[in-house]
Amino acid sequence: MSFLTTLASAFKGGGVGRVPLARGFTSPWALALDRSVGAPPFDYGARILSSEYAQRARWQGEQLTWRIAELNPSLKPGSLVKAPGHADAWLIGHWEWSDEGIELALDRVPAMAGIAVEGHAGELYPPVDLQPLPSLLRAFELPWDGYGDSSSPSMFAAMSAEAPSWSGAALFVEQGGALLPLDLSSKVRSVVGSLATELPSSASVYLDRAATFEVDLVASDLGFASITVDRLAAGANRILIGEEVLQFLFAEPISPTRWQLSALLRGRGGTEHFALAGHAIGASVVLLDDTLVPLDPAQVVSNPMTQVAAIGFGDEEPVYAQLEGGGSTRLPLSPVHPRVTVDAAGNWHLGWTRRARGQWRWEDYVDTSLIEEQETYLIGLGQTSQPVITWQASASSLSIDAATISSLLAANGPQPLWVRQIGTFGQSPATLIAQLS
Repeated sequence: MSFLTTLASAFKGGGVGRVPLARGFTSPWALALDRSVGAPPFDYGARILSSEYAQRARWQGEQLTWRIAELNPSLKPGSLVKAPGHADAWLIGHWEWSDEGIELALDRVPAMAGIAVEGHAGELYPPVDLQPLPSLLRAFELPWDGYGDSSSPSMFAAMSAEAPSWSGAALFVEQGGALLPLDLSSKVRSVVGSLATELPSSASVYLDRAATFEVDLVASDLGFASITVDRLAAGANRILIGEEVLQFLFAEPISPTRWQLSALLRGRGGTEHFALAGHAIGASVVLLDDTLVPLDPAQVVSNPMTQVAAIGFGDEEPVYAQLEGGGSTRLPLSPVHPRVTVDAAGNWHLGWTRRARGQWRWEDYVDTSLIEEQETYLIGLGQTSQPVITWQASASSLSIDAATISSLLAANGPQPLWVRQIGTFGQSPATLIAQLS
């Protein structure tokens, strides 16, 4: 299982016409990946614009006082002038008489390179008397991104429709057979769709440039965008397929509504167990970007039985969505790097590496924060649902003597040996350490 699980957070990502709002989740190893194989060119226009505006901010307030001997009617406040011995243009702020002449107060005007900023040509929306479009809804909980309260569930709703003329919808939560308003609504459509091809199992250990799959989106005006490796390492282009969070580097349209996504990072945010299972055709797909509507944990319970509803002008009945991934924000991550050594006396020494929710950077020489109230592990032999025997440990290691190993093997035969982390709100998925045989 992968321990390189960068995840951005507040879970904002990219999309056509949108700049991903990643929160700086950096994976140092990813920066060293080869960018020469089919990587798209960097948008240097954006960099130049950013540099120019930064330069303008630095020059703001730079002033010069220039004295002239006689009054020139053309030199009035608001005029642009050039001062001898000084580059660039200067703006006359005001002037004053003095006993030695006329003093001009000049403000420096930074020179801009004149990069053209493309405007939007506008969109023609259909007449309002067309048939209203029904709403599409998906509700889910995501792993904690490392910001805010670690005990507060991160739940979101993705609303969309099959055309841009969709008029939006309001959100409700079902409680006791009644719909309670959440005082939330949106007219912005999320990028949603379904798998058009199978997404096979993955061990989620590296950037797989050969991996690819296809997605059918609900509308032709929705889409994806290719990015650079740097932006991938910062958490951009994250999508949710089933309950797996993954990232993609390249996006290519195949038809008006079908896209091919390639160069994948699977099992982000501790969702490796979902990546290992793979996904069938038809699995739901959502781009994790700034179109998602956050759900308030004070109103929406983090529970797989929770139902969220959307009601818009085009919905004859409420559109329901079961909350997916309930509890995933607060569940601890499964341990990684399992290992076992057997000494000369036949004793088994087990070890593993701890991970923590929201700690995605893996800084060198710094111990990962615990996040949970205490460090505790459950080690078991046999099936995870019905283990033959279990042990608890307060450190990432456990030793089992040779006599116990022989006794367990004689009584139960070959069995898997696994470990879970016990967190404040639940237990992590199990990690296989070794096969007792």
